[in-house]
Amino acid sequence: MYKFLIPLALLLVGTAYATQQEADTELLPIDVSIVQKQADYFTTNGKYWQGLETLDDVTGLEKKSKKDKKASNEKSWKEMKIPIPNNSKHSYKVDVYESPQGHGYTVTIKAKFQGDMYTKTLNYGSETWREKPWAIYNPPE
Repeated sequence: MYKFLIPLALLLVGTAYATQQEADTELLPIDVSIVQKQADYFTTNGKYWQGLETLDDVTGLEKKSKKDKKASNEKSWKEMKIPIPNNSKHSYKVDVYESPQGHGYTVTIKAKFQGDMYTKTLNYGSETWREKPWAIYNPPE
């Protein structure tokens, strides 16, 4: 019986890895677009653009896109012309911050697979501790 546990564990890890690779592949052109547009937005507005989370549910059961939603006094994802595929299974958000070291922003992707929610955060700014590799997401209580 135990001889099946190790292959099963490897299968689960392999599936998570494949999904993370899929998500990273989708993230790359989105991230490049965000970085380019943030530079222009900062020059024009003196601050970075904040993008609300793009999906309510990333389980694949209910995909209610929020690409038209926007934070107060901000543009939406569609208005920013950030190329998120309409059939994306992942959710994205952009958070902004200002610290004594300057302005910055993070790009976070959220994906659900194997029953767990995973997130990855990229940081653009001085607060390097904000960058996080893929990890299981534990929502705040």
